Amino acid sequence: MFSEALRIMDRNLERQMVEEIRAELEAKLAAAEAKAEAAEENAKKAIAEAAAKAAADAEAKAHEAAKAEIFRLRLLGKSAEEISKELSLPPNTVREVLSTANQ
Repeated sequence: MFSEALRIMDRNLERQMVEEIRAELEAKLAAAEAKAEAAEENAKKAIAEAAAKAAADAEAKAHEAAKAEIFRLRLLGKSAEEISKELSLPPNTVREVLSTANQ
C-alpha cells in the first residue's frame, strides 16, 4: 500500500515535470516565432527602403539625362519649342532647364 502511494506520487510528479517542460518549450517557441516575425518585418522595411532609394536614384539619373539631352539639342541650334516637341516635354520644363544654363 505504501509503495502504491509512492508510485502514484512519482507518476504525478512525472506528469507535472512533463507539463512544466512542455510549457517552457511552448514559451520559447512563441518567443522565437515573435523574434522571427520581427526580423521578417525589419527585412521587409529594409527592402522597401532600398527600393525607394533605387527608384529615387533612377529618377534623378533620368532627370539629368533629360537635361543633358535638352542642352545637346540646344547646342545643335534647336529652339525650346522644337526641343519640347522632340522630347515630348512641356515647353515650360525645357525653358526652365535652359534658363539654368544662362545663370
